[in-house]
Amino acid sequence: MKKFEHFRPDEMNALEEGYTHRLELTEKGELIGFADFEYHNKPFPCYYVSIIFVREKHRGQGAGGEILDTVNTFLKGRNAAGMLVDSIDPRNPAAGMYERNGWQAIPDQNQWYTFNLPEGVASGRLAKVIYQIRKSHQKELKKEKAA
Repeated sequence: MKKFEHFRPDEMNALEEGYTHRLELTEKGELIGFADFEYHNKPFPCYYVSIIFVREKHRGQGAGGEILDTVNTFLKGRNAAGMLVDSIDPRNPAAGMYERNGWQAIPDQNQWYTFNLPEGVASGRLAKVIYQIRKSHQKELKKEKAA
């Protein structure tokens, strides 16, 4: 039987995985896949989904959609928006997964998607949060290279 386990930022930091949330999908103790996402509170509450990963032998069986659906439930439960970058190759069978699961492309923001966006969020605020996410990840990459 498949199950999800939610690792909170304090647990992830203890594992030296940073201050992210992780949802892991397992079956009979075997990891099928996971999603990592982090909280941003400005200019509006949102979570940036940095990765949705499915182990190769489980791909093509709907696990990515299950993981994304659980992320969606998490976001709705917190009344927060979700943000992500679509990095799925358009030729991959998983292409279009985000739209099929309720995510919407952000106009004029190449490959960026949002879910559960609060009503009335202006495009300028979306651009600002995308900028902040990119900036924080550039800092992380510099730290990793320096280590």
